[in-house]
Amino acid sequence: MSLSMKKLILVTDNQLVSYQNLKEVDYFTQIPLMAYLEGSFTFSEILDLLAFPLIYASAKSIFDFREIKNLFEKELPKNFALLVKRVGYANALELLLGSNEYRAEELCCLRLVNEIYTEETFQKQVERLSNLSLSAIELALDLTERMPHLANAQAEILERYVFALRFTHPDQKEGMQAFLEKRPPNFPNKLT
Repeated sequence: MSLSMKKLILVTDNQLVSYQNLKEVDYFTQIPLMAYLEGSFTFSEILDLLAFPLIYASAKSIFDFREIKNLFEKELPKNFALLVKRVGYANALELLLGSNEYRAEELCCLRLVNEIYTEETFQKQVERLSNLSLSAIELALDLTERMPHLANAQAEILERYVFALRFTHPDQKEGMQAFLEKRPPNFPNKLT
């Protein structure tokens, strides 16, 4: 695959969909969860992808931050705060001041990309996650996103609240019943 061609595999609310262009994605009707990227991506496309909590990329993917200077001459990009939230202030500053092209491995070190995968490995990861409760995955992602920004006491209170919330969820009841009956759980909302 040439770098000019993009491949996006997005896992949204109960769907696994391939795209060639981010403009095709409707973020209001599809809940973002995971993205797999192959090809070359511009800074504005990267900002759009930050809506996905988990981003995986092929080792050959290139992320072009050179257009940053042009973006800031207009106005602050809409998802810019997500970049700072995801990678931290120091790493965001390094990306902005560098204004370079980065390989996926470099962005994995900066925590913008979660992991380097092949498409087959990504498909296996999605298959493994499809056996889990979608609500539990979404809650776990939300929790890990909030925890680093809290003090220890606040984080413990949030963890207790999330545990209580999960314990009352129908997926928990189905998981416990499946365990007692020694069968695989049948969660109503799963990745497909």
